[in-house]
Amino acid sequence: MRKAVGVEISLDNPLKEPITFEVFINGEGLLGDTSFIVDPKKTGIYELIYSPLKTGKFSGTIGFLNEKVGEFWYDLTLTCDENPIINLELIECELGKVGKQIITLENPTSHEQTIDYRITNTTNFEVIPEKIVIGSYESA
Repeated sequence: MRKAVGVEISLDNPLKEPITFEVFINGEGLLGDTSFIVDPKKTGIYELIYSPLKTGKFSGTIGFLNEKVGEFWYDLTLTCDENPIINLELIECELGKVGKQIITLENPTSHEQTIDYRITNTTNFEVIPEKIVIGSYESA
């Protein structure tokens, strides 16, 4: 979960001219170019990225369409496992002093994300900054 993985799909061009495939992607967490060019008499490698945000097993499809060589469709089974729990180091400090711990959060999506959090002990703990906004494909 929240880690991108790539898969390579081979497409052959049997013609003596370059061809452009129109690419159709359907499935949550799938990313890739919407067109793909393959040189004459060559094999091209298209990279499809799966960057899931939800755990579970899902379906998806990817299709390649070109008027001269036809269309090719692939059914995809997309599986996302839960990330392991990350235990933070113990925060220790003297009475009346402040201890802190820096936590890095990643945003693997193409959209800016505002992070929600909950503190069960607001007397002794706080999150700084209060509003956490992470840009697309960035970390904070």
